[in-house]
Amino acid sequence: MIKGWEELSVNLYTNHPRLVPKFDKDRGIVGYFNSSVVGYNEEGVGLHACQKLSGVPENTLTQEVKTRWSSTHGMTDSLRVNQEQLLLYEVRNAKVADGFKNNRLSLEDWCINN
Repeated sequence: MIKGWEELSVNLYTNHPRLVPKFDKDRGIVGYFNSSVVGYNEEGVGLHACQKLSGVPENTLTQEVKTRWSSTHGMTDSLRVNQEQLLLYEVRNAKVADGFKNNRLSLEDWCINN
């Protein structure tokens, strides 16, 4: 089983040295929102308010589960769908918490993600 896990082709992508920092930021953003009720629900400026304003369903971001290879895709896809809303969240929250601020995605990170 361990040998099979090590040979998964997705690991070549997710463990690539140039991509590891981007995936760490992705996990940080998703982790911040999934552990912060305020991040999602703050009146007028939370992620759900940004989703509603943009016409995207008010959903939570998908958390990656290391033992499920498709969850990395789910996580990055949920960030892709919510890219505009996450950027709007960042603009509306001048004093955003460190959990989000320390994991901001650069333009290059967004291009890789998408």
